[in-house]
Parts: sequence; structure tokens; C-alpha cells
Amino acid sequence: MEPSPSPFDLRWRMFGVGVRVHPTFWLFSLLMGWQYMQQSPWLVLIWVAATFLSILVHELGHVIAGRIFGSPGNIVLYSFGGLAIGSYQYARTWQRIIISLAGPAAGFALYGLVLALDKFVFHQVFHIARFNEYFSNAIRFLLFMNLFWNLLNLIPVFPLDGGQVLRDVCFLFNRRRGEKIAVGMSFVIGGLIALYAVMVMIRNRPENPPEQHLYWPNLYPLFVAILFGMLAVQNLQMYREIEYRQNQWRDD
Repeated sequence: MEPSPSPFDLRWRMFGVGVRVHPTFWLFSLLMGWQYMQQSPWLVLIWVAATFLSILVHELGHVIAGRIFGSPGNIVLYSFGGLAIGSYQYARTWQRIIISLAGPAAGFALYGLVLALDKFVFHQVFHIARFNEYFSNAIRFLLFMNLFWNLLNLIPVFPLDGGQVLRDVCFLFNRRRGEKIAVGMSFVIGGLIALYAVMVMIRNRPENPPEQHLYWPNLYPLFVAILFGMLAVQNLQMYREIEYRQNQWRDD
């Protein structure tokens, strides 16, 4: 659901696409990167900038694919991620699947671009990353975000992109019960992932903490547990709402 506008929203247009950034986006980005404050405040700002670029490119992928199929969209960035508003409006089911996959595809393309630039330009031509710690960390953040986050987004849990694809595939094979099947599977998968993340946190207790590094921050098991726990609850509520509608339809 799109967040309500606030007086602190940032708005602009790029490539004909309207972009709105809700203040909660900056807040959650800061919280996710706050663990680097002890190393340097600049590192936190670099994390926020890399998060902004990565999620913006991801949502642009959805919007561009939607426009190809005649569904103009706009971008809203908020809390943990973003939305491509209107990109699915006029799309058919198979087109919706492509639009859903276009976001992660754009992220993987950015990952490949950053990796290629780092290896063949920054290191071999300018030697920048070897002598600039902040620049090197920015590269690492971008690689981590655009690989791991987009892989995470492909997990078949609604409303992640993988969950959107799951719902549309189920709908293609079973128009009557497809949504209910997809939501039920999302609840089970999301719950299992949240449970596994909790087990990881228990195993990595403070007396035996894992090694801290940029590619897998210690905060991430908690983030995964909260995210997929919330998604599991959300899908359970959706499943019950679908059952309620179906029972009302039968009674009528």
C-alpha cells in the first residue's frame, strides 16, 4: 500500500517517471546502516546512498517493463523498499510476470555493471578502489545490495516480486483458487524463513558472535526474521479474507 504523502517528501521526475521518497525510507536506511557508525559516520551515509541507488534502479526496472506493456507507472520509496505504482494496471497475467521479474533483473544488471567497472576500470585503469577506503566500501555495498537483496526479492512470498510471480503463475493454472494457493504457500514459506532466521540468531548468541563484515552484517538475521515474520502474518490474514469472501459467495 502506498504511504500517505507528507510535507517532507522529496519529489522529482526522471526519464518521464515521477519519483517520491517518503521520509521513512531515509529512517529505515539509517537504521540498517547504523551498525557502521562506530567505524565512521561517512560509512553510514555511503550505505544510505547505496541503498537509495539500488532500490531506485530496481523500481525503475518495474516501471520501464510496465511502460512497454502500456502501463505507465511512478515510483515511491518508503520504509524497507519501494513501489512501482501503476506499472501493473493494464498488463495481462503473463505480462505481470515479466514486470515483476524486471525489477530484480535491473538490480542484477547494476550488480554486473558495478562489478565490471570495479574490475576493469577502477582497479586496472585508475587504481581508485585500492587507495580509497570509502570508495571501496561503496563498491562492496552496491555489490552486496544488488545481489543479495534481489535474490531475497525473488523468494516466492507475497508481496515480494517472487510472490507476485507465484500468484500470477497459480492464477494461470487455476483461476478460481490460484490466489488462495499462492497466499497459503507464501504464509508457509515466509514462516519457515522467519523461523530459520530466529534459529540463526540463537546460534550466534553474543558470547559467540559471528565475524562482522560488509557482505553479511550481523543485523541481517534480525532483519530477515522481522521481514518474513511480518509477511507471514500478512499472508495469513489475506488467506482468511479470501476464505471469508468465498464462504460469503457460497452462502449467496
